[in-house]
Amino acid sequence: MAPTQQLRLMLLSFLLGLILSAWGSLALSLFLLVFVGTIYGLSFAFKAALGVVLALAMAYANVYSYFIYPDNVSALVGQSIELKAVVKGETRLSRAGQQTVRLKILAWRQNKGAWHPLKAGILWQNAPQPLFKAGDEIQVTGVVSNIANFSDDFNAQAYWSRWGLKQSLIRATIVTRPAASEALNQTWRALVTERLQSHLQKPHLTVALGMLVGLKEKLPPALEAHFKASGLQHLLVVSGTNVTLLVVALGLVLKPLGPWYKYGLSLIMLGAYLYLVGLDPPALRATLFGVLTGLALTSGYNIEYRNLFLLVASLLGIADPRFLTHDVSFWLSFSATAGILFGMPLVYQWLKFIKHKALRLLIGASFCAQMAVFPILIIKFGSFPYAGLISNLLTEPLVPLIMFLAAGGIVLGNLAFWGLAVVWSWALEAAITTLIWIAQTFGALTPIYVSPWGGYLGAIILLSIGFWACVSVYYQQEFWQKLEVEMNGG
Repeated sequence: MAPTQQLRLMLLSFLLGLILSAWGSLALSLFLLVFVGTIYGLSFAFKAALGVVLALAMAYANVYSYFIYPDNVSALVGQSIELKAVVKGETRLSRAGQQTVRLKILAWRQNKGAWHPLKAGILWQNAPQPLFKAGDEIQVTGVVSNIANFSDDFNAQAYWSRWGLKQSLIRATIVTRPAASEALNQTWRALVTERLQSHLQKPHLTVALGMLVGLKEKLPPALEAHFKASGLQHLLVVSGTNVTLLVVALGLVLKPLGPWYKYGLSLIMLGAYLYLVGLDPPALRATLFGVLTGLALTSGYNIEYRNLFLLVASLLGIADPRFLTHDVSFWLSFSATAGILFGMPLVYQWLKFIKHKALRLLIGASFCAQMAVFPILIIKFGSFPYAGLISNLLTEPLVPLIMFLAAGGIVLGNLAFWGLAVVWSWALEAAITTLIWIAQTFGALTPIYVSPWGGYLGAIILLSIGFWACVSVYYQQEFWQKLEVEMNGG
């Protein structure tokens, strides 16, 4: 077996170990080890190494969760307490404009008694303005409660378990807080909103802000439902597409510079954009993938894209294993990218009847991404928006156009020289209107409701195809290498 395939198996074993730490069991782990042992062409030493990597990953994930996300608040549920805490991460604003804050508890007390140290996290919903920022040290009183689900279409308990949070603070009152000051990225977002407001009105403004910088304002209920039913809801938040387009734009602008200067400036710009959008997992994954790809290309070190993708997932898993086991947005982003990387060589060959290479790539990438995420959509949401297979294909050219025009609108602001701002506003509004029309047209189609077992079956099939694509010599020669040759102009 080639070294690249061995590396791929090592990375897969590591990722499986991280996932099994939360979802699996000892019996399943042993089954996987036995299954690995049956793979033809692997030495006993290498099979043993895969087993060691799997076990180490499981141990790491469990130790990480125990120390980083301890559950020490359950005993305080129902009690009125005072907390000393630090704001963790970025303050989140819901589409309804409510502020949600994650707190790292330092100490607690009751009735002005003695302070007791406590290492735990808690959620504070509906916190008052002005916005908190990461690192703010506060004192607050309130009642500890288990996180509740207030909506049928949003599982708050599952969502906040991503950060190990099971309890929230209700009926809270601030005792002390630092002097109000806005975080720099919040200032940037306010500036972006202000400058785009001179070009667009809602809901067009809401769509543009969601696509460009991930601001999650609430759309009208009917329009939001259409975006969901049409499979286009992912366009309203920051994703890997945003980062990819930024990388392409930077590559064109910085082309005259030397490779290392171009790479260094690109890192600065990507870091600034990532800070602006708030370290969303899809953007974080795409940025890390771009950084490692750029480093490999700049240094002249060649690493296969499948291995690079798995390496990025492993690094994110090391940073926080709950990316892999609890974060639905990460699953969707990860699955869509994996679908393109592992499925594109297959689908590209099946689409040979399409003569134009660019069109074949566009259709193939959209199909692979949509098919890769459908098991997650079925398992988590109970339906498969089949309309997304066509709607996403139609919107592929619109996404970069809208992002380019929105970015240009921010630069122009309300400048009216030569009537350029008026023309620019008209073009941006027309592009977003077209996107909304596609969402409404395909959103009117009734989605297919499928049992979760259908999703699990689909996941097993797709994971089997992915595993085969990792280890099969036939896949390597007949699909992957042929696609590489054709992409290189062969």
